[in-house]
Amino acid sequence: MNRTKSLCLLIAVLTALILFCSCGSAQSSEQGGNLSEMKTVEEVLAETPAEDLVGKNDVMQFTTPFYSTQIQYNEGFLLREDGLGGTLPVKLMFPVAHVLEVRSNDLQTLYEEGKDYTIENGSLVIPAGSAMKAMPDSEFFLPEGTASDWLYNDRAGEDEGRAVTTDKAVLYRYRYVITYIRTEVYSGHVLQSKADRLTHFSQSAKEGGSIEMLFVGDSIGEGAGGSGNFLGLADLTARAIEARTGAKVTLSNCSVGGIDSLEFMNVIDGRFDQINPNIVNKARDRYALMEQKKSFADIVFIALGANDSSADRAADIFKIHIQALIDYFRDANPDVSVVVVSSPEINDKIRRNKPGDTRNLRLHDLGEYAEVLSTLEEEYDNLAFADIHTAQASVLECKYLEDIIADNLNHPSDYMSRLYVQFLIQTIF
Repeated sequence: MNRTKSLCLLIAVLTALILFCSCGSAQSSEQGGNLSEMKTVEEVLAETPAEDLVGKNDVMQFTTPFYSTQIQYNEGFLLREDGLGGTLPVKLMFPVAHVLEVRSNDLQTLYEEGKDYTIENGSLVIPAGSAMKAMPDSEFFLPEGTASDWLYNDRAGEDEGRAVTTDKAVLYRYRYVITYIRTEVYSGHVLQSKADRLTHFSQSAKEGGSIEMLFVGDSIGEGAGGSGNFLGLADLTARAIEARTGAKVTLSNCSVGGIDSLEFMNVIDGRFDQINPNIVNKARDRYALMEQKKSFADIVFIALGANDSSADRAADIFKIHIQALIDYFRDANPDVSVVVVSSPEINDKIRRNKPGDTRNLRLHDLGEYAEVLSTLEEEYDNLAFADIHTAQASVLECKYLEDIIADNLNHPSDYMSRLYVQFLIQTIF
């Protein structure tokens, strides 16, 4: 190994060690579902059935909150070149106490320890000659002069930015997952159970019962960031509820890609002339579904905000729109349980590159939307706030934003979609 590559490897290991110090080393004061007492690697291996020592396409693996188990199943990451002949350090939620396996994002390819990767001081390191290929800058960024609607600014002090790919299929070629055992306690934000607030849902969620579930969202709710290899976000939520209750869940996904809270309020008021022409037909279809289901829904998830941020909508106005949606469902069925969901983060490095429009994609602070949504618990019974935004912020202390955004914009990767559902499940049970 030449001197440059040796230096790159040393920097990668030291960087990962610094990152780990902030992600998993301290005791958390918020326990909830957080696992606070760690067993040794030997104890975990001895107590865990062999079939549960591998990552697989399994509803319970995918939706059990990562901080409630020592085995971290299918933690995702995007592998990128560092421009110096190596790869950027892989950021993981915890130091790796014992690696179980590393696979391609679709779980179909199993990589070989010692050949394709090594574990050094708790860090995942990709050696030269590995079958795990890192994404070169020549694919992450588009060739100079390429027409693009989006520019990516990752260089402090430079306002122009570079044309960047938003093709999730290209990015998924360089996404991988790792399953490993941790022995560090999670120190980030842990969502608390709010099952006691969701009285109607809690009564319906039982063995042999049936649950009518509605998901009202935007492109994130539609599953826009998914690779297509796994269940979408809303479907995975429904299957996770079934797995935990034994009840039959009927999902009606009323999400509309590109819609914001104002447009959804216009939908329920029948003002379709006020809807973006590109989505109005889908909005009509989803409204018809909502009308059909609203009277006997057991639980409704309302998950908006990303497109409101792009429109720079004030938080108090956003709240009024969400209240209108809540009242729409409550007027039809006073007993329906409602979960209002804060939006995951938007890539703040991205800005538009259109004539007359060079604004950032993220204009309004999504944290402000989370704050006003939290106040709805004081105003409504049988309602819970699922704070995905704050929970994700803790994850981002340990991960690259590109690890969890599928397309460099705002749509969750397969890995982030699983975290999103984990946070929902932690809230409602």
